[in-house]
Amino acid sequence: MTYQQYLALVRECKNKSAEDILAEYGYPADCEWTADGLIKAFDIIYAVSEDDISKLVELSGGNLSALCRQFNIPLRSAQNWVRGERKAPDYVIELIGYALISECEKE
Repeated sequence: MTYQQYLALVRECKNKSAEDILAEYGYPADCEWTADGLIKAFDIIYAVSEDDISKLVELSGGNLSALCRQFNIPLRSAQNWVRGERKAPDYVIELIGYALISECEKE
């Protein structure tokens, strides 16, 4: 999946449920993910579409410090985002989501 395809899917998911998306598109014949990988990819896409940094931390393994080290994000900034004291920039959330999707289990 290219970054542009990913962003288009994120935008589309802002207004539709996962069930609606799957009903509309079905399971892609050329899908590169296992069923579990596809579920995780959808979880990531919906977390990004909802600007839910806490969910992205959970989906990355639940360790905020490790996520910050992986993406070179100041820990204090990420803590403020998770607590809701500040909002993470959209591009940061989108890039974290795209990186996490690239790690989903493939067939």
